[in-house]
Amino acid sequence: MGGEHKGKDMVVTIAQVDGQLSIRFLHYKTSGFLPPEQVSPKHPNPTHDNGPLVVIEGEHCGKHVHQIHHQYEDGQPIVITAVIPQMEGGQQSLSEECLKFSPNELCVSHETKEEKQRNDGLVSGLCEEARKTCANVR
Repeated sequence: MGGEHKGKDMVVTIAQVDGQLSIRFLHYKTSGFLPPEQVSPKHPNPTHDNGPLVVIEGEHCGKHVHQIHHQYEDGQPIVITAVIPQMEGGQQSLSEECLKFSPNELCVSHETKEEKQRNDGLVSGLCEEARKTCANVR
């Protein structure tokens, strides 16, 4: 949101340096720090598959989720998600837990090409089921 990276989408990580949490980014092979006031989350587009998401507000803050569908409640878009517990090695599994969020409560998470291939299709069955269920409710 400011500085030399103003308006750019960047993948950042939270790291602990000398006992302090800091926001780091990687540019080519060089790592740098960003002040918190220059960082804002990238919220998902509720009508598109955004890949992995992280809950950034509320009681489920910190959970990893994946969008399986969307709907509108009182004219506002709602993202219907499946909770994706994180396992070692970036492998994901699927839980039975499904949650609804406003797009502002979610942040798009980064996944490498390898992670995307490994986890491809993880929620496709849930997505199809959600589409059929929502189509029958209309």
